[in-house]
Amino acid sequence: MRDVKNAPSTGASSYQDPYPGRKGADRITEACGACGGTGIYSAPSRITFYTSSVGDVTTGCFACGGAGTRSFLVSSARSTARRRARLADEARDALARIVSAQARFMEENASAHGALTHAYGELREGDPLRRRAGDPLDAAETAGIEELDFDVWGLEAEAVIAELRKREAAKRPVPTGRVRLEGEITATKWVENAYGGSLKMLVTGPGWKVWGSVPRGLEFDGRPARGHRVAFTATVERGDDDESFGFFSRPAKPQLLAHPVEASAADAE
Repeated sequence: MRDVKNAPSTGASSYQDPYPGRKGADRITEACGACGGTGIYSAPSRITFYTSSVGDVTTGCFACGGAGTRSFLVSSARSTARRRARLADEARDALARIVSAQARFMEENASAHGALTHAYGELREGDPLRRRAGDPLDAAETAGIEELDFDVWGLEAEAVIAELRKREAAKRPVPTGRVRLEGEITATKWVENAYGGSLKMLVTGPGWKVWGSVPRGLEFDGRPARGHRVAFTATVERGDDDESFGFFSRPAKPQLLAHPVEASAADAE
């Protein structure tokens, strides 16, 4: 793991003496920056008080108490300037460390990062693999990259890429027309429409996936729909950009084949 957190400062202090040549005990009096020296708060306000700059009760400036001027010691101004410069320098150095870490990261992981970025854009929302691809991308594009172990990131990225390749190799054309479908519900989402909304489901079969409304009469005994194995008849149209993905409509004759636990037990056997 690269130690970039304790990297040296990237430059000299940005502090500049606001009053060069003056003694710290000197007192400075200048026009109030909030009211421009008028002593009056110009925006609408119901709060009024005696304002010395005009010698009357009016909507005085809170910053200067209505005096129109502000007075302070040179030492105080220098202390404020040093604090602001320190904060600015810390922010500058932190940004420099992040940029440096990102550059080194891309030198070692540009190929994997590009593959994950492409996959994330191609995978559909709700796909668990899309989330797995997005997590390492987020880790590499935030301030947390300073704490990122590049080797571990590479292993995680390669695992996702290997799963993507395995999925691509297993893809088969989705059945089309009025067909009987059987598969596992791998994702659900409530979608609003003009009639209130409906629960949509992503069903994964052998090498294909279909998306559509959960059929009426399909009950899950109070459990989440995800993980159940179901069968139903529907009209399927193939997607434009992926022959293994389709959209189904007019689902009928639904059948619940197995609960998630039962399906897992069957897979183990």
